[in-house]
Amino acid sequence: MTDGHDAVGVALRNALHGTGAHVDTGTIFAGLGWKQAGVRPAGAPHSVYEILTRMLYWNEWVVQWLGGGKPPVPKHASGSWPGKVSAANRQKWSQAVRRFGAGLKEFDRAARGADVLSRSRSRASTSARTRWNRRMNVPTTFPSLRTMGHQR
Repeated sequence: MTDGHDAVGVALRNALHGTGAHVDTGTIFAGLGWKQAGVRPAGAPHSVYEILTRMLYWNEWVVQWLGGGKPPVPKHASGSWPGKVSAANRQKWSQAVRRFGAGLKEFDRAARGADVLSRSRSRASTSARTRWNRRMNVPTTFPSLRTMGHQR
């Protein structure tokens, strides 16, 4: 039987590895060509390549955070959309996909050894939560969050 701390880590890992209702994150780019990944579909705000670079950014951020680091939180959402619309060539696309796969393995290792619940209450997390709460005026806009324990 697992306690709440283990359960959160297990749930995170399961979500990334296709357990339950989730798709195996490690295979989502399989068979997608670099040119196709670099095109923004009509009406879509981002290309697949842009989404991949954002996933790389946040995966690396979380791995650092789970390891006890205090990575900076971007002041604006645009700060977490690094990169260009498309990879420069097939090799750059393949490198990004391999980096993503390696990052998932790093995440898995980090999540196994981390007390995610304790880390979520860390100072870095609290400051990010506080900035978000101020921007969103959480007590006024979302009063139920205070009773759910999200307001600290």
